[in-house]
Formats: sequence, structure tokens, C-alpha cells
Amino acid sequence: MEIWRVESLLPLIATLFLGVVILGTGTLFCIKTLVPGNPSCFPDDRRQSMSRQPSFTYSEWTDAKQEDFYELDAVPETPVFDCFMDMKTEADPVTLSVKPVGLQERRGSNVSLTLDMCTPGTTEPYGALLSPREQSTHEYLQNASNLLTPEQLHKRALDDAALQAEFYETPMNFVDPKEYNFPGVVRKNRYKTILPNTHSRVCLKAKEEGDFLSTYINANYLKGYGGKEKAYIATQGPTVNTVGDFWRMVWQERCPIIVMITNIEEKNEKCTEYWPEDSVICEDIEITVKLVIQADDYSLRIFTVKSEGEERTLRQYWPRLFWIWLGKWRKRGNRLRPTVALSLSTAVQGLDALAVSLLPLSCASS
Repeated sequence: MEIWRVESLLPLIATLFLGVVILGTGTLFCIKTLVPGNPSCFPDDRRQSMSRQPSFTYSEWTDAKQEDFYELDAVPETPVFDCFMDMKTEADPVTLSVKPVGLQERRGSNVSLTLDMCTPGTTEPYGALLSPREQSTHEYLQNASNLLTPEQLHKRALDDAALQAEFYETPMNFVDPKEYNFPGVVRKNRYKTILPNTHSRVCLKAKEEGDFLSTYINANYLKGYGGKEKAYIATQGPTVNTVGDFWRMVWQERCPIIVMITNIEEKNEKCTEYWPEDSVICEDIEITVKLVIQADDYSLRIFTVKSEGEERTLRQYWPRLFWIWLGKWRKRGNRLRPTVALSLSTAVQGLDALAVSLLPLSCASS
């Protein structure tokens, strides 16, 4: 009789337990539904990319306290550039941090760099008005100098940590694309977000009066030792569309030296091979290879250039137009090995003439 009673109670006990579980679950669901929870850091309609502003340095972001970081206004006072990270609504404020990036990502080579032309929620164009902070940044970028002896350069190059720190402390420089809002200009830039500064841009002679496009090349004059104006020209690796413009610039500026600090191809094309195997005529300029010298750390090509009955030889700034093409790269960090850079510097040191440098527009040697 007792066994029958226990077996009869088991279904009843199981039913009561299941009912308690269901009732408890329903109660918790009602509480969560009726009582509002903590709002997310940023609503969906106000979600935006949080990245460093043009007048800030990288260290100012990483050194800031997290609580100060979240006290920033939802709409920043200056335009932002979507370079580093996205802050999503599901992000955890406790674990969220700014992800440090390498040199390649910082300059935006193999990744697409998106520019927000206006402050979110406004129609103010970037570059219309510079804040005092941005004005001082522009002045710093134009006037800063850090002269090093070869010995100091060699020592500095061996200290990767110090080199990285100095790099990230340098303010970033961006140019308002509206400065070059002309038809056809976009196909003359390898990257749409890397443009020449207007105050020091190299202007080619116009083929026709009022033809702005024929005057444009993505190149800037650089100061030299002692603040010498127009000591160098920094330009992008020529594209198929700009080979003629490049040689026009070389001839117009009477450049005896070209320093190429880029690869022809690295995942994608970085520079069109615009020199001939023997001889070629480009934009009424005849370019002829006279000699190729293979050094330990770079290749040296000697050209002669002719145009309008004139041949550039020893009578110019340098005996002939020298093309210095770096052949050895160190993949670590996409940087030149210090010994290669020093060897190149020694090779061209003391040349009192305008040199063209095909600089990498990113750290992947564009």
C-alpha cells in the first residue's frame, strides 16, 4: 500500500516542479520587460566610427583614460576619419579599447580609407575653418625639423620602439578633396584619399590656357637641409595615366636624380614601370638608358633625356639623370633596412640639385 502511494505522488511532484519553473521564468521575463535596462553606449541612429582626428597624434588616444574617452560628446567638433576601429552598440564599455595598428594600416595602403567630409549631423565642409589646434598642427608639419648625423640615424634606426613612438607622435596630414574638385583629377591619383598639399604642389605647365588638368600631378616640393626651399620633390609612383606627366615634371624641374622608394608590385601594383628597356619617346621627351649598374643594395640606371633639341648631360646639375632604384627591402614592418637607407644616402650625399623621390604613399611602398 505504501509503495502504491509513493508511485502515485511522483507525477504530481514532477508537475508541481515544472509549474514552479515556468512561473519563475515568466516572472523574470515580465520584470525585464517592464523595467528598462541600461541604455547602450551609442543608439543605433547615432552610431559612428570613432577614429583619430587630423590634428591629434596616436599617443593622445592610447594614453587617455577610458572614462575620459567615454565623456566625449557624441558628435565631435571636427571631422573624423574612419581609420582605426568601429564602436558598435553591443560593445562592452569595460573591455573596449583602441586597437593599435601598424604603420601600413595607419597610412592606408592596402585597405580602403573612408573620409567623412563633414562633421556628423552638419553640412560644414572639412577645411572650411581650422581650429587653433589644427592651425598649430599645420604650422608644425610645415616647419618641424630633426636633423641627424649618419651616426645618430644609424643608432635611431636600430631602436624600433623609439622609431615607432616618434612616428605616432607626428600629427597626421590630410588634404580636403574639395581642393581638387575638377573633372578628371581622380584618375591621376593612385589613392583617392592621398592628395598633394596645395601650398607646395608642383604645377606643370598647362598644355592649353585654362586647362587645369594638364597642370596637375600628385607631387609636392620638400624643404632640404637648412630650410632650403624646393630641395626635393616627393611624388607617387606613376600610374598608367600619369607616366607622361611624370616625365614632363622631370624635364620641367630639371631634375638630375630620381630616388625610387617603392616596389613595382606588392600584392597590387604600386608603380608602373615607366622607364624603357632601351629608349622611348614620351610627351615629346626622349628617354634613353645608357648604363645600368648593380650595387650591393640598389640598382643604378643612367639615362639621357632629350627634348626640343636639348640633351641633358654633364652640363646640368648632375652628369646625367640618375635613377636610383632600391632593390632590397626588409619585410619586417615594410621598411628599408637601415644599412640600405644609409648606403643610398651616402650615394647621393653632396648633390646640390633638385631630386625627385618616388615616396611610398603608404607603408606598403606605394
